[in-house]
Formats: sequence, structure tokens, C-alpha cells
Amino acid sequence: MVKAVIILAAAMLAGLPVSAGADEKAGAAADVEAYVERVSGLAVDPAYGDYLSSQCTSCHGANAAGGIPAIQGQPAEAIIAALYEYKTEVRENAVMRSVASALSDEDVAALSAHFSQQ
Repeated sequence: MVKAVIILAAAMLAGLPVSAGADEKAGAAADVEAYVERVSGLAVDPAYGDYLSSQCTSCHGANAAGGIPAIQGQPAEAIIAALYEYKTEVRENAVMRSVASALSDEDVAALSAHFSQQ
């Protein structure tokens, strides 16, 4: 239940179109939830997550500014959902779309595990 609430909140914060019908919103939220479930179940190499994280922390470090959120300590499910929403263009940010699109599911799993444990 908590996962579903986090995922639905992330989808709502992503700015899903207000004009979208209830069925369309529910479908988008279900896609995010399915992705989070799948990626959360992948085996994670902590050293790989640490290695990948340097690219993220250059902008999303503890002293992130200018509207760029710090991601350390965020729930893994929220990080996975956000990256999926950038990949699928639900969230609009050209830099994050480019970064997220280059990540494999294993990369997303490693990064989300790394940052959620910070």
C-alpha cells in the first residue's frame, strides 16, 4: 500500500495533464507501478550503484540548488518512478530525459538502491 501511495504521488507530482481522463491517469500510474515493481526486484551491485552515482551527484548533491532536488535518502521506489517518468516523457526536463534514457533497468535499480541508503 505504501508503495502504491508513493508511486501515485510521484505520478501526480510529475504533472500528468489535468485534462486527462481518470482512465488515462490510472493507466499511466499503473505503468509506473509496474515498472517500479519490476526494477525493484532486480539484483543490485552496491559498488556499481556507487560508481554510477557520481554523474548524479554533480547536480543532485547535498547542496543542490536552483530547483534541483537532492536525491540522497529518497525512497528507492520514488527514484525509480521519477527516472521512468523522465524516460517516458511524463516529466519534462531535457537534461534528465537524456540521462534517464541512457540508463538500463539494472542502472536504475543500482542508483535507486544507492541513493535510498544515503
